[in-house]
Amino acid sequence: MAKLFYFLKRIGNSLFYTAKFNFYEKNLTQSLKDAPTKILVEYGLATMADVDELVGTRPEIPSYRATILKHLKNGDYGYYARLEGRIVSYAWYQVKQWEFDRGLRFTVPEKSVYSMDSYTLPEFRGLGLNIGVINFANRNLVEMGYVSDFYLIKTDNISSLRVATKVDNAPLGVVAYKRRMMVPFYSIESNSADLERIKRYFVK
Repeated sequence: MAKLFYFLKRIGNSLFYTAKFNFYEKNLTQSLKDAPTKILVEYGLATMADVDELVGTRPEIPSYRATILKHLKNGDYGYYARLEGRIVSYAWYQVKQWEFDRGLRFTVPEKSVYSMDSYTLPEFRGLGLNIGVINFANRNLVEMGYVSDFYLIKTDNISSLRVATKVDNAPLGVVAYKRRMMVPFYSIESNSADLERIKRYFVK
């Protein structure tokens, strides 16, 4: 049933979809903190050995295995929190180009990453695991020479916006996006002096 719902939702969204996203740029070198988790967990960087376990966290997404394999093949980074031998939270970071939707892509600047997927199993939410994964990822990415992290959060995604606030981020602007009969349209609003620079990152 979950897979059917996901499939029907994808079909509907491919035809008509409207949303607004806060656009963030985080300085990784200024965001290093200790992971404030409420339980003891093990953090790590995903490899091919973790694919089956990661797929198992999202059984409602039929194509998730292909998505993970594509990430690893492209050199993207997946960080996770493991509790009692089980992956319970993770976040993915892309290093080249992220396809926001059909015909609209975000080009990741040099020495930067794009946070495109973050998830915690429902029964483990509220324990600070996602923030812990992000803080662990920040440290590792800085060690590898990355300096910035870009990401979008839907303006109605209260839990993710709360996490962004806890890691000391303020949005640079708002991306208004809509799709009509599979044709994407978008606009960017910002009071930042970097508005034109932000616009150059998005490529149709």
